[in-house]
Amino acid sequence: MNYLIAILFTLISFAQDIDVPQQAPTERDPLFVELVRLAENPLQVDTLNLYDQDLYKIHDLVFKFKNLKRLDLSNNSLRKIPLELTKLTKLEFLNLGSNHIIEIPSEISKLKNLKVLILNNNALTKLPDSIAELTQLEILDLSKNSLTSVHNLGKLTKLQHLNLRSNKFEKLDTKLPSKIQVLDLSFNRLSAFPMAIENCPKLKALLLNVNQLKAITAVGVTLPELSYLDLSSNSLSKLEMDWKKFKKLSYLNLNFNQLADCPDLTKNHELKELYLANNQIIKMGKLPNSIVRLNLSKNKLVEIAAEFQQLKNCKELNLSRNKISKLPEWFKDMESLEMLNLNHCILTEVGQQFPAKLEKLLLKHNQINTLSVQIPSLKYLDLSENMLEKFTQDLIVSETLKTLDLRANPIHSISLNKKASLQYLNLSNTRIHQLSNTMNHLAELRELNLGNCKIRSIADDLELKDLKSINLSSNQLKLFPSALFKSKRLSYLNLANNYIRVIPIKISKLHFIKHADLSGNKIKDIKALCESRSIQYLYLQKNNFHSIPQEIYQLRYIQVLHISKHKLHITMDTLLHKQLPNIKIYYH
Repeated sequence: MNYLIAILFTLISFAQDIDVPQQAPTERDPLFVELVRLAENPLQVDTLNLYDQDLYKIHDLVFKFKNLKRLDLSNNSLRKIPLELTKLTKLEFLNLGSNHIIEIPSEISKLKNLKVLILNNNALTKLPDSIAELTQLEILDLSKNSLTSVHNLGKLTKLQHLNLRSNKFEKLDTKLPSKIQVLDLSFNRLSAFPMAIENCPKLKALLLNVNQLKAITAVGVTLPELSYLDLSSNSLSKLEMDWKKFKKLSYLNLNFNQLADCPDLTKNHELKELYLANNQIIKMGKLPNSIVRLNLSKNKLVEIAAEFQQLKNCKELNLSRNKISKLPEWFKDMESLEMLNLNHCILTEVGQQFPAKLEKLLLKHNQINTLSVQIPSLKYLDLSENMLEKFTQDLIVSETLKTLDLRANPIHSISLNKKASLQYLNLSNTRIHQLSNTMNHLAELRELNLGNCKIRSIADDLELKDLKSINLSSNQLKLFPSALFKSKRLSYLNLANNYIRVIPIKISKLHFIKHADLSGNKIKDIKALCESRSIQYLYLQKNNFHSIPQEIYQLRYIQVLHISKHKLHITMDTLLHKQLPNIKIYYH
């Protein structure tokens, strides 16, 4: 969410890193030299970036820059804030994040012009009362400390962003500034809803995720400007709030709770994103038709209720990991739907129930054995881990389909639409035993996965000219597939765990091969492979050759070589590292 500026507390523009030793700066250090140069005209310096300089203390020269407005001392090793720093009274931006500071001096109140104070990722356990005197403060980041309470913040009348994420708060009983817009209390130990927010009518974003909330009773709370609310990863089973009082709510995250029902959000006409994954919801009620993204993954739904029909603007719907066994006929009327996730349900067949604008359809790990899909806009289809035995060109009518995953089906044959524009095809862990020229019309195919099938042969007239990646590992091939020499752009080749004995000299025609896995075969000679000089990653372990030929030096781009230990004589190992200094050899 672009407007959730609360989470972006890092408003710092980093200068280039300077390597500085850990001890105090000396006259030879680049940092000291730069500070001396700046100190020649100290009153002209208004910005100083000392980020990540391994500083244990702040050099005295820094305190000469009386007109400093921006000072970044983050990501150092500072343990305390020197009092001299509080004399830089023109400071508007001070970043002391990611140090080892355990205490803030009360004198910090002298920095009357401070607008941004960042103290995240330190070791603070308390704040001085004097922090309330920083009346110009607009952003205060105290995240990733060990705070259990904060006081007097109500006096910071201009404060808009308060980050208390990742502390040790069990409750928040302080008065909050009325102008606050963003409050982050995530990753704490809150067991009760912070009623202090009642006095924050301008609050736009509230983050309470990853706490210990079990129930919320806050019917009287009115937050007319709230647009972002995250209550995920609690233990909520009860949620009593008058949702119609949150008129501008557009994002609501209730993932990972114990809710049995969806809250009544019918009056929240601005709501666009609703997340209810990992709850105990059995049945959905009415929802506002403004919703664009809806996640109900891992609940106890057994059907897609009729109430979903009103979601005319929904583009992304996740119903995965429910007990849904069929799709209603009216489902095709969800005219805006572009992404549908039904992974890990119990569907046995799918037909014509899908909306025409659907682009991505996820049906992994169902029980589908019957299929007839006509979706003209479909680009991505995952049918892996189902029960399809054959796949013919009439099963899917979509000329726009780019990705098709049929992995782990009992498919023994496949025939694809001649107008298909597939770029990625996964047929691994199927029962396909041969690869014929019926795939030749897949002119745009870039990646083909046929690992762990039953393939014994590949037709010589197979022609996949634009193929860049092929996985034929764990099959029953005895010959190196000559059809692959037509795939001039091939860069990834996996033929591991077959029965190949000979590498043809023609492999040198594959000028773009970078990754070649030929492990687990019966290869006796690898000289031909050394002609393929573009190889960077080579896997040759568990083969039948007895030595590495000197021609391997021709592989000048090789970075990684995997080989069986006994195949490489110690002398050759030394020579390889000498001739190919960048090579890493892994023994098996």
